[in-house]
Order: sequence, then C-alpha cells, then structure tokens
Amino acid sequence: MCEKKSYYNPEIDTCIQKFVERIKRLTPFKTLCSCCGHGKYPTTVVIKDKQGNVFELFSRLPLGEKKRNSYYQSDKNGFYFIPKVERLRKASNFINKRIKSLEERLERNPESKRFQGKLAAYNEIMIILPEMI
Repeated sequence: MCEKKSYYNPEIDTCIQKFVERIKRLTPFKTLCSCCGHGKYPTTVVIKDKQGNVFELFSRLPLGEKKRNSYYQSDKNGFYFIPKVERLRKASNFINKRIKSLEERLERNPESKRFQGKLAAYNEIMIILPEMI
C-alpha cells in the first residue's frame, strides 16, 4: 500500500505500478485506470479488451465506456473506489458469511434438507452475483 494523495492523481499508485505495467506488457488489454485502495478498498484495475469491452480486472465486472476518471468515486475521507465493485464486495461478504453459517449447521445436522437447499441457493447466487450488480 502506498501513500494516499490528498488530490486526484492520474498516475499509477506506486505499490501496484509494476503489476499494472506487466498487464500492459503481457496482455492484450489496455489499462484505463487503477487504484491500490490504500488499505480501505480492494485494488482495482479498469481494463479494455480488443472488442472494446471495459471491465474491472479482479472482479470481472463490466463497467462500460466512460471518461477515464469517471469510474471512481470519492468517499467522505477522499478514498477512491468503484461503486459497482464495492457493492459486489459487500454482497459477496454477506453471502459468504451465510454460506459458512449454513455449512456449520450442516456439519451438526447433515440430513437437513432445509439447510442443504439454502446452501445450494446461496452458492448459485454467488455464481450469478456479478451479473446482478
């Protein structure tokens, strides 16, 4: 994690600079913008493929074409994040907690059809979640 600037900085955060340069050099993707998250948000890298599709690299969320600095939003403390990625992260964390709880219940009661059904449903939601955000 590198030092957070008190202003919008179009340069690549130094702590992810080598990674972003490697993406540029070794993949067919064009890197549009990135942020390390500065310990508050996950690292994000917005890329464009040869077909013109724009998405966030780690979450694979489609973002659509925008102005370069329009992908990020600033929170009240000046930290930048991509709202769609943050919604996915929060939803994933919630669902993962539910899955863990159901798995623990199934360990205690392996024959429970109700818990098995709920666990299957939550696992299905995790698969389609990025499309729902």
